[in-house]
Amino acid sequence: LINGEIDAADGLPPAIFAQLEDQPNITTNVSNANYMDNLAFNFKGSADPSLHNLKVRQAIEYSINKQALVDRVTLGYSSPGDSVILPTYTQWVWHPSADQVIGFSPDTANALLDSAGYKDVNHDGFRETPGGDPWSLQVLTISDATYSVPEGKLIAGWMNDVGIKTSTKVVSESVAY
Repeated sequence: LINGEIDAADGLPPAIFAQLEDQPNITTNVSNANYMDNLAFNFKGSADPSLHNLKVRQAIEYSINKQALVDRVTLGYSSPGDSVILPTYTQWVWHPSADQVIGFSPDTANALLDSAGYKDVNHDGFRETPGGDPWSLQVLTISDATYSVPEGKLIAGWMNDVGIKTSTKVVSESVAY
């Protein structure tokens, strides 16, 4: 684009896009994406039984700073989601009311985990199961999805911050699905 060798480019990484915004003879356009990234829970197979506990899933959501995720991974060129339907599908999209929004609140995450029986009984910084056994979760990231790996690292870090021992594993899309 800068050298005039091509007329258009789509789907550029945020850092490259930002460099083009002030270039002469280049017009940039931020458009609505036709996809989203999300954190999904595995309830089948070898899934951790803790994920069947609503309080644990809610605590995980409260532990994630969605705005920081957007700011750090996409440099603010995206927005935190609040629905499983993309905003571009205006006829179907649903947005939660203000009192239904689950925002970033490590204190709430900690309280939910405590009330679900997941406590740090051995004082190592990580919680154990209600039965006192070691507890850890894994965030699977997808190598062929542009933002999945950095998103997964941040999410695992926030989960660790509330005492959920969390690691990440990078796999291809075909392995993940």
